Amino acid sequence: MTKISTSFTFQPPTNPLLLCLVHANAHLHAIVIFVIVSVTMCCLFPSADASLESDSKSLMKLKESFVGADALLNWNASQPPCDGDKAAWTGLRCVNGTVTIVQLEGLGLRGLVDVDALAAIPTLR
Repeated sequence: MTKISTSFTFQPPTNPLLLCLVHANAHLHAIVIFVIVSVTMCCLFPSADASLESDSKSLMKLKESFVGADALLNWNASQPPCDGDKAAWTGLRCVNGTVTIVQLEGLGLRGLVDVDALAAIPTLR
């Protein structure tokens, strides 16, 4: 039995026109990939401002469901609930500017919890 040995060495094109076409093609591929990734990211992760506004509205609706919500006086629709990883409103935990935990026990709140308001905040854990 005879073994055939093959080896292949890549030789880049030396013709300037071919080099230009190879580089142009590589740049085009990079641009197409960048556009696809950018559009996908925009669709999957909408604007943080829109998310914060929606979270604020949902949390204000939750606050309205409580009687005597004096402990939540700093829940104010004119101020976002999160500032990065820091919660600006009592009883919240935030990660990257989004509400991840609502922890209201021990605040003396009474009333029925508006579960729909909580369900409207997709980043809650």
